[in-house]
Amino acid sequence: MVVFPIITSCCHSVVLPWALNLPLISPVNLLSFRLMRLLHTTTLRLKEFTSHVPPYAILSHTWEEDEVLFRDLQSSELNVMKNKAGYPKIESSCKTAHDAGFEYIWIDTCCIDKESSAELSEAINSMYKYYGDAKVCYVYLSDFSGNTNIQANTFIDSAIGKCRWFTRGWTLQELLAPSAVIFFTKEWKTIGTKTSLAHTITDITGIPVDVLLGVDCSTISIAKRMSWAANRQTTREEDRAYSLMGIFGVHIPPLYGEGGPNAFMRLQQEIIKYSDDRSIFAWTALDGDRARGLFAESPSEFSASGHIFCSIDDDSESPYSMTNIGLHIDLPLIPISHNQFLAFLDCQLEQEGENLAIYLQKQRGKQYVRCQSHEVVISDLPATIIREKAVRQAIYVKDPSTEWRNMPSSSNHTSLPIRVRLLSSLRDQFYLKEQFVHLVNAEQNLRKLHSLPPDAPQ
Repeated sequence: MVVFPIITSCCHSVVLPWALNLPLISPVNLLSFRLMRLLHTTTLRLKEFTSHVPPYAILSHTWEEDEVLFRDLQSSELNVMKNKAGYPKIESSCKTAHDAGFEYIWIDTCCIDKESSAELSEAINSMYKYYGDAKVCYVYLSDFSGNTNIQANTFIDSAIGKCRWFTRGWTLQELLAPSAVIFFTKEWKTIGTKTSLAHTITDITGIPVDVLLGVDCSTISIAKRMSWAANRQTTREEDRAYSLMGIFGVHIPPLYGEGGPNAFMRLQQEIIKYSDDRSIFAWTALDGDRARGLFAESPSEFSASGHIFCSIDDDSESPYSMTNIGLHIDLPLIPISHNQFLAFLDCQLEQEGENLAIYLQKQRGKQYVRCQSHEVVISDLPATIIREKAVRQAIYVKDPSTEWRNMPSSSNHTSLPIRVRLLSSLRDQFYLKEQFVHLVNAEQNLRKLHSLPPDAPQ
């Protein structure tokens, strides 16, 4: 796991590039001169590589107090370094790698000079590649003690899921990126591999077994990948977004201090530049029913999205992009009142294949906001009916800056009822609520009649 400090200058202030009208260094440029620093497994000396990087092992762990840092390895006072609480972890990592035939290992605590903002940015954007290129990843579980009975599956299943490593943001990519992962106890005894523990890891993380066994995670819907990070935390709130860059194959410059929601917004905006997977909009708000845009505020809002897949629909192949008046996007809309609509997202539930939609409310002209943002509609309305009854419109959806209130709904249409379920969130508890939605006359409207009573047939 990586923890990155705030970078300050010697006078405790930073002149940002845009304040001087200087161009930001793009992530692509950062990667083009990628520097990698590796730790020699016998001498514990660092060596820099810009090309022809030798085979190396890599460590994944959770940060503890008094870790060995880059400056400690640069110091001539070796006794100071050896007295640090984190030194035994470095020493054991190197020994394990050396015994496996590796001359070098990469460890985030000491192989990055975090006092250099340029190197820090480069490392954050390169992290997924660092782990993906490693020949083997050693996962050190400092809170898993297994001196006895380590081979008992029941013991492993009950104990490993409690480890802090499975709750941290950065360790998600450290699990996914390497092809070979070996788990170790606090005493550096082998627990198993990502392959041998695949079903246990799936139970803990929600990540499908086939992904753990090597299926490219880019084939998995954005919503589902986001759900893997929904319950993970990071020391810096912005890292919840930055730690997901590699999983989605994008790069953004880190801006510590911008806040978690802003960082996550930038991540999503970068993702939609390269992906037309509209499951990115299939999230449920955790803070009640307020007007929102189409982007989530944190990975936590994808907690209920772990069973969503993106459909392959030629009709949905239209570009969308950010503008100064919101996200410009074509969506199939079916009115449910004079100013509220169901917007279908061209994605479905995995097993049932039911179509997903969200509620939008028209503000003025082509400007909309997302309403009832704590719910995603799960509809059994066939795709053929959606194509027939929905009107695909180019609209703008923006997170409103002013207070929003529900507008009254109209209810003066004849209708043909269909049943939908609502995927909802309330205080981190998710539930399915069935309702009737009525498809109305030639005006192609929908309206919600009433909630299903408790004794209604299912």
